[in-house]
Amino acid sequence: MNGIHTRQAIVIIGRKDSIYATLRLYQRSEGTEWRFIDEMPAVLGRNGLTDDKREGDGKTPIGCFQIGTAFGTDPSLQIVWPYRLAGPCDYWVDDPDSPDYNRWVEYSGDPNERWKSYERLAIPLYEHALVIRYNEDPVIPGKGSAIFFHRWSDPDIPSAGCITASEENTTRVLRWLQPKMNPVLAIKEGS
Repeated sequence: MNGIHTRQAIVIIGRKDSIYATLRLYQRSEGTEWRFIDEMPAVLGRNGLTDDKREGDGKTPIGCFQIGTAFGTDPSLQIVWPYRLAGPCDYWVDDPDSPDYNRWVEYSGDPNERWKSYERLAIPLYEHALVIRYNEDPVIPGKGSAIFFHRWSDPDIPSAGCITASEENTTRVLRWLQPKMNPVLAIKEGS
């Protein structure tokens, strides 16, 4: 979090053997120390954290990542962070054999004929969501894909590798993000 231009940080603290985590928000003014803003419960992938993410392992990757676009199915969401409305032709590809791997693709044909594995983005759990820019530059096939921050279905149900929180807290985080603050999302092991 010591980046010169980063002034907002979402910090996820979890364990390799647990689905439960803590999400903390930090912010600083230019040239000042980090200030704690808020804390909330979060849930990880079904197999906890990892520093060696693989496609389909059910783990959430450890590291510090840039934050991508917010997206969802709610056209009335009012946030300053870039937001993209997801529709019925929007998919995130998690087929490691596809050149579209770990990318958002708009496709109007039958997705089962194009990819072995994909996620539809216009679903209720992604009503308000955020792309975590994991495995993007370069995209490494099989290293993991579709890592998002989105609402949980239940506080005791893990994701496939995403970070989840209550709908209220997910929306709160999205409204807090400010592009001019160059926020990052850090996922680390801790207690």
